[in-house]
Amino acid sequence: MIRNCIVNQIVLDNAGVGIQDHNLVLAGNNSTDYEVEFVDWQNFDFHLKESATAIDIGSKILASVLDADKNFRPVGLMFDVGAYEYVSSLGVKDE
Repeated sequence: MIRNCIVNQIVLDNAGVGIQDHNLVLAGNNSTDYEVEFVDWQNFDFHLKESATAIDIGSKILASVLDADKNFRPVGLMFDVGAYEYVSSLGVKDE
């Protein structure tokens, strides 16, 4: 099962068997994709930017209620994809 992940590709087993959903697949070498999504990906800061397309596209099925920073999720309508839930200085996505 691959769910709620940000990846550059998804490879299933040789038979093509596997379940994957609610993932964001970024172009392998397109740094523009990474710059839109992450605060500072080149220095391994994978927190989501406000402009990230990963916000509110995740699934709640079997999702952790805490992100990697121990923030409760979801913030907003849906779970964010990736390790970190987007949290603005106001505590919710800026509208």
